[in-house]
Amino acid sequence: MSASTIAEGPEPFDSRDSAAHANLDRDSRLNVSQKPYLTGVILTLGSILTFFSALISAYIVRRGSTNEDWKHFATPHLLWTNTAILIASSTALLYARRRFLANDPAGFRRWCGAALILGFFFAAGQALAWRELAAAGTLLNSDPGASFYYLITAGHVACVCGGLIALLSIIIRAKQRGLSRSVVSSISTYWHSVVGLWIFLFLLLVFGP
Repeated sequence: MSASTIAEGPEPFDSRDSAAHANLDRDSRLNVSQKPYLTGVILTLGSILTFFSALISAYIVRRGSTNEDWKHFATPHLLWTNTAILIASSTALLYARRRFLANDPAGFRRWCGAALILGFFFAAGQALAWRELAAAGTLLNSDPGASFYYLITAGHVACVCGGLIALLSIIIRAKQRGLSRSVVSSISTYWHSVVGLWIFLFLLLVFGP
């Protein structure tokens, strides 16, 4: 065999090319494996939107009816504080995502923990608001207005609790170095959507028709 034939053969194996292909395959598999997270969040938010759309429609129709059994009551002032706390939680999660993208695990866990704690404070504040209403004699079965108030706020707190579980899970996974950008983005999308939903519900309950 001539030297020219040998020279025209396949090029030597380059370990750098192998590593690049391995990283590309790994990233491709990771992107595919993380798609269910975003899909799950979208489906969950769709279900939440459907539920609250039906509930709010019934609330507006029932409140505008001519029946005299609807009693007006002052919403607890604590709702203003709770709303500010939830907005602060959403802001903290924004900073947490920035720290994650900046490859700062400690900063990510710190800000994500702040968002988690503020979320717990919001849920506890809502429970205190229910207690305040009950102490004033406004119970779940007092009248249709009270029933809608408890149902709307309790439904939202349930959504918040789901978000708190998700936040806790990503904090734990961040410590174990098993967290991807898709997971962080999906949970952030859910949390910010729940916060936006509460702002709308808050305005409806306080200033609505």
